[in-house]
Amino acid sequence: MDLFDIEVFLEVANRKSMNKASKALHISQSAVSSRIAKLEADLDTVLFERSKKGVSLTFSGKQFYSSAEQSLNAIKKKIKALKELKRSNAMKIGITNSLSHIILPVLSSIIYKNSTLEWKIVTGSSRDLLQAAQLGEIDIAIINNPLINNIGLDKITLFEEKLMLIGPSDYKKNWIDIQYFLQDSTFILPVKGMPLRKLIDQKIFNPLNTYPKKLIEVNSCEAMKEFVSKGVGFAFLSLSSLWQERHIEGNQYSSDSTGRLFQLLNLEHLDASQQCICVYSPIDNENIMNIINLLQKGLHPYIDRLKENVPS
Repeated sequence: MDLFDIEVFLEVANRKSMNKASKALHISQSAVSSRIAKLEADLDTVLFERSKKGVSLTFSGKQFYSSAEQSLNAIKKKIKALKELKRSNAMKIGITNSLSHIILPVLSSIIYKNSTLEWKIVTGSSRDLLQAAQLGEIDIAIINNPLINNIGLDKITLFEEKLMLIGPSDYKKNWIDIQYFLQDSTFILPVKGMPLRKLIDQKIFNPLNTYPKKLIEVNSCEAMKEFVSKGVGFAFLSLSSLWQERHIEGNQYSSDSTGRLFQLLNLEHLDASQQCICVYSPIDNENIMNIINLLQKGLHPYIDRLKENVPS
């Protein structure tokens, strides 16, 4: 199956005639018939009912029509965007909200040193930015490893970070049994669908076959830290989420701007990590690869300094 097969199918479906479709596409009627036969063989189904009056879609044909039309339009839009990208001197970058506080300082330095480029910077959810990259609306999406399909894009890992368990600053236990802890404690979790929630479910809860009985769902890391600092419960967060907090001593952390205070806790069998990745079109574009290389180099000292503040 190729793109032209789908174009031929849509043209025949819209005109209800292979003869009219052949004239519109400027190919012979036999070529149209051959393309449709090939497509039906590839899909292992009959797409059209033939009669002397013309053709009409079968039930399978109607089902295929809507998805084929959407897919073809999306691919055409992507091809157009890629062609414009190759001619353009603009750089469009999307950064997931949870990483903006650590990526933007590095990116601002890169932008300052590359003033000949035009820049457009947007923030959003990992899912929305991934879709924007697939459609060619942005050149680079900097997101958390989303555990969802990213067909048609290349990816490079910027860094990998551990998930940490944070709790109220006055929590006294130094060592925690995971089974008892999950059953007995309140957890502040990201809402379902967020990459961090998927990671927590897949890497922590599912392997243990245990799920918290008491939970509160929120849609941001800042809300999770706020609830924990107020003693409401516990949360799993990545190292980069603690970037704005200051390590005091031992396992205590504080935020100078908000006054939040919480601690890191050692949790038996907690061995989960999250990747920060760049996804981008595989089109050969020197600017994209240069920016990604500069991001990797610029982030090294930030990540090293952050890890030094995490007690072992």
